[in-house]
Amino acid sequence: MQYDFDIGANQAFINADFGYTSDALSRSNSENRLRPSYTVVGARAGLKLQDWELAIFAKNLLNEHANYADVIPLGAELPGRPRFATNRPRTIGAEIRYRF
Repeated sequence: MQYDFDIGANQAFINADFGYTSDALSRSNSENRLRPSYTVVGARAGLKLQDWELAIFAKNLLNEHANYADVIPLGAELPGRPRFATNRPRTIGAEIRYRF
């Protein structure tokens, strides 16, 4: 969702996003493995100044470590140490954009 508003003669915005993925059964390895559900939240806020846009953002705000998919091991998988692809950790930053 996004909310746009004015600050003086300039436009500003606040944006939030939310994503939920339910439990999933992985059949990539020899055993069926349950991949737990996860929630990913992000936010962004900024100001538009003519052709410029200044913003700050946070991705994966709750620092969720999601199991996107099992990775099939090239060798043996250690017991109790499954291999899986995960998302990026919490990322916070700033952006400057120029439109031409």
